[in-house]
Amino acid sequence: SGGHLVRDTERRALSRLERSVRERPPVRRCARSLTGDPVDADDLVQMVLERALGRLYLLRKPASLRAWLFRMTYNLYVNDRIRRGRAPITRDPHGPGLDVATAGDQEARLHAKSVINAMQRLPEDQRVAIALTALEELSYKEAAAILEIPIGTLMSRLHRGRQTLRELTEAPPERSNLKRVK
Repeated sequence: SGGHLVRDTERRALSRLERSVRERPPVRRCARSLTGDPVDADDLVQMVLERALGRLYLLRKPASLRAWLFRMTYNLYVNDRIRRGRAPITRDPHGPGLDVATAGDQEARLHAKSVINAMQRLPEDQRVAIALTALEELSYKEAAAILEIPIGTLMSRLHRGRQTLRELTEAPPERSNLKRVK
């Protein structure tokens, strides 16, 4: 009967592992919104999955796996920034970044790219709040729990972030060096 208990525990751990791998795309999106760099995001996701696998026994409610992985992603990101001496995140808005994966006309693609660039220019606390609620579609309660802040603070960050995004995306576009050819 003792061996049966071990097999049940292993079976449950394997089931949790399978679910954590299925949660990889949302965790990767979250990591991309934090780091702004696909390579750094992949490294962060790898660290998250390794840590999650080693600590599956700590997950008390299997239904909260996604929030647990997001919290771990955010914590590892913050810890890495602290370890690096809080080096500022610099991003080249014209370099590699989030891919615009929208089909359609150039105008829609340019607008999507401007929103992505504007998101990367937001202060980190606002960017993370918007990423968790808008991109990952978490409730305010879930996002606040992940960030370990009161819901009112989350709502304030969302308000300021959305306002800044509106200002950045509604601003007249920078003049292009392109010349009109007739």
